[in-house]
Amino acid sequence: MIIQIPEHSHPMECPQCGKRAIVQEGSSIYTCLNCSFRRDVSEPVAGQLPTWLLLVTGIFVVLILL
Repeated sequence: MIIQIPEHSHPMECPQCGKRAIVQEGSSIYTCLNCSFRRDVSEPVAGQLPTWLLLVTGIFVVLILL
């Protein structure tokens, strides 16, 4: 029998300090207990393309390659 562990139960690595000390606060805020790094994942990161734009670009590239 295979037991699946929910993805959110694995410790996440902090992008700032590299420690596995990220905890979830509320539904969309993640904080590092080691260095106090904090990110609200409901807000887009500066410089990050929207998901829909990446999807459209990917489809366009596949169509060109055909």
